[in-house]
Amino acid sequence: MEYWQNVLQIAKNNNLTHCEFSQKTGLATNYLSSVKKHKFTRPTANTMMKICKAFDLQPKELFNGADVTLYRESNKFVNTFWEKFIAPKVKQRKLTVSKLARESNVSRSYLSGIKNGYVSYPNPKTIVRLSRYFNSDPYQWFNWLQNNIDNLSIKIGDIENENIKQ
Repeated sequence: MEYWQNVLQIAKNNNLTHCEFSQKTGLATNYLSSVKKHKFTRPTANTMMKICKAFDLQPKELFNGADVTLYRESNKFVNTFWEKFIAPKVKQRKLTVSKLARESNVSRSYLSGIKNGYVSYPNPKTIVRLSRYFNSDPYQWFNWLQNNIDNLSIKIGDIENENIKQ
């Protein structure tokens, strides 16, 4: 089965209406209809985590029988570093990843890897370049990294439900 079929099956197995599914997961009331109509194949990490938490599932279970692309999604790293340090500054300055790469002298593909969860956290050289580009103290970035290093190497598919942050 594909992702969208798995989601519909979860709702059916739990005898949930669209509204009840929405209340349980925190997703929009039309999510089940949209999943079926558009045959969603790639949920966002946030959507996936909400469903997994609501039904006490591991992300890999949500992808059982789904295509290889979906399985790859569950093998990405949680992109906490990007969200903590880079995303707010990128949004504030209205930067694209390409523009940030050009101006900070960091590879665009490496930045995309961090943003999209293929790289768990940047190497020290990149941290220094990015922190200087954003006029930030690199030691603050390194300290945060040191305190959170164990969490940064967690892949989406390995997250235990009780540790899911929303």
